[in-house]
Amino acid sequence: MAVYVVTGCNNGLGYHCMKSLYSESGDVTVVLACRNVAAAHEAAAKIRGGMSACCAHSEEQATGAGLVVLETPLELSDCGSVRAYAAALRAWLGTTRKITCLVNNAGIGGSPNYKQNEKGHEMIFATNHLGHFLLTVLLLPAMSQGGRILNVSSEVHDPAIKTGSPDAGQFWPSNLQEYEARLLRGEPCPGEEEDAKTSGGRRYCRSKLCNVLFTNELARRLSGAVPFGADESVARTSRAAVTNASCKLPAARSLTVIAMNPGLMLDTNFFTGVVGAGLSWVAYALTPVLRLTPIGKLMRSGPGSGEDLAVLARGGGGSQAATAAFYNGQEMHPSSEFSRSQEVVMSKQVELWSHSVMWAQVVPQELRAAGLA
Repeated sequence: MAVYVVTGCNNGLGYHCMKSLYSESGDVTVVLACRNVAAAHEAAAKIRGGMSACCAHSEEQATGAGLVVLETPLELSDCGSVRAYAAALRAWLGTTRKITCLVNNAGIGGSPNYKQNEKGHEMIFATNHLGHFLLTVLLLPAMSQGGRILNVSSEVHDPAIKTGSPDAGQFWPSNLQEYEARLLRGEPCPGEEEDAKTSGGRRYCRSKLCNVLFTNELARRLSGAVPFGADESVARTSRAAVTNASCKLPAARSLTVIAMNPGLMLDTNFFTGVVGAGLSWVAYALTPVLRLTPIGKLMRSGPGSGEDLAVLARGGGGSQAATAAFYNGQEMHPSSEFSRSQEVVMSKQVELWSHSVMWAQVVPQELRAAGLA
């Protein structure tokens, strides 16, 4: 049985990915990992109801295949909730099931409204990076041989792609104090010109760069991989340094970890949450015109990108042989120059990993279970 776990899939990109995975023929289970359990049930019912009799999984209850919604919510901004969900999922998996692919899709956009969770962690960073970091570590022992981990990132992590977004790598932290201020709490630093409109955008861009750095560092610890497109000198140095950090799980070297850019989707609730319902409607209505502008190259549809994500989840698009790769849709591309530089590969992504372990309060027992200690 193939088991896919998709976070944040009651609407938008995740919904379309989940729908595509569910429509796959064969013994397939898709676990809807959402913070709103009722909405997850509604999404599952909508898909089941929309399937024809020949396509629906008529024996879901008997086989355990189909769409599964656990009654434990997954609130990624709350590490306690992430731990509770991971425990519930491991209990459901039992000893007979393994995760074929973990799709870390859920996220929140660059809203100008600054919010923190109860621990004082900035919500965009806590949701988009830290929660998925912890969830992945906790579920590593449950991954199948040859399994895949997909982290949904964005083109905004790369300033070379002209999105009009802030440079995510500019003013990158150089010590723990700066990491906690700029990432964990989302504060601007000296030299950053920010107002309420731009500050949310910068926090979002940094969270998407964190997704890429996490992808690359996890791949390095699992199999010694280096980012696709990195210079050979970076590759040699990285491989020589990975020995003491390598994962000890039997399946580690068989796992594929990739980041994916779904593009600018004007037809999803994610976009609406960033710009508001009014502007979202106007932008969607002007889609034919926008496609003729430079931003048109970045535009995709929710269903199309959801299908791309599902293809990668199944191991298509060349993803099986391309760990530590970055994908635009189904096409593999180098991630940003910053993310592939020697300083980042050998220092910054390692620092982000170490600080994330501390911020998520990952204990030695959890690291040992994941083969990471």
